[in-house]
Amino acid sequence: LSMNWSTHLRWVDCLEREFFEQGDKETALEMQVSFLMDRTKPGPSHTQVGFYDYMVFPLLRSLVRAAPDAEHVLTGAISNREHWKELDDAREAEAAKAKEEDDAPL
Repeated sequence: LSMNWSTHLRWVDCLEREFFEQGDKETALEMQVSFLMDRTKPGPSHTQVGFYDYMVFPLLRSLVRAAPDAEHVLTGAISNREHWKELDDAREAEAAKAKEEDDAPL
């Protein structure tokens, strides 16, 4: 959550692959695919901003109140959340541009 960006990104990639593999197994067993494990829907790499906002930050803020020396952990998490937000914004801009191009008259 608060590792340097390149290490964090590698871990999220591993997590996403593991989640999608589980979802594939659930699909093969004709089970309902668990949340974030369906590769046809947004996975962990597309839901990080919300995860940070609703899970990570409340936890880390409580940690820092109890152990102020852990402030660097919160600072690292804030930095990674900013990277995820930038990626989300870029994806949204790209999708909006593609939609405009699709909607443009021929």
